[in-house]
Amino acid sequence: MNNPDKPQYVSAEGLKRLQAELEELRTAKRAEVAQRIHAAMEFGDYSENSELEQAKNDQAFLEGRIMTLEQTIKNARLIDEKSKHDIVEVIHLSVYRPVSSKVALKGAGRRHGGALAIDAAIFKTKGGRTLSVEKDFHGRIGTKPCPAPDSASELRKIACEANDARLFNVLLTPDYNWAHRNHFHMEVTAGVRWTLVR
Repeated sequence: MNNPDKPQYVSAEGLKRLQAELEELRTAKRAEVAQRIHAAMEFGDYSENSELEQAKNDQAFLEGRIMTLEQTIKNARLIDEKSKHDIVEVIHLSVYRPVSSKVALKGAGRRHGGALAIDAAIFKTKGGRTLSVEKDFHGRIGTKPCPAPDSASELRKIACEANDARLFNVLLTPDYNWAHRNHFHMEVTAGVRWTLVR
């Protein structure tokens, strides 16, 4: 069972999105569902009124989401992983943004059809240090990257903190396979709550 008072780590931008969603649900969406319930009740005979039943189901889902957002915002802890580790620049190998469904995909781009993805390879610090995923992660294929022990490399700690904060839905590290030996593969998929870290 989830602990309702567990801290929820979010970025400042993520917190703004949660607050905006909550405001939208409390105002426009609540009014919309209330109007649908009122309109469905106009039909009378509540026993076989599918519109009323659907509107009430939507209301229950809406109120559940509002409660979840309120709890998440109440327990929000702002994070800025880049500044915590003095990271000032991230060098990536590639980025991927899904194309419109009207475009026929050909080639390797089909691999990330539902998500925004970035493959980050090098992290530069304020002090001028360069951290290379390939040289400085110190992973081993088949091991779990998280949780990171105190003795872990700084890059492993960064990856695990990003995972703990649920910044990405998918985070693949050099521990996953040889193809990921030199980068972190990170994906954000709209509308999902699950995460995968390997």
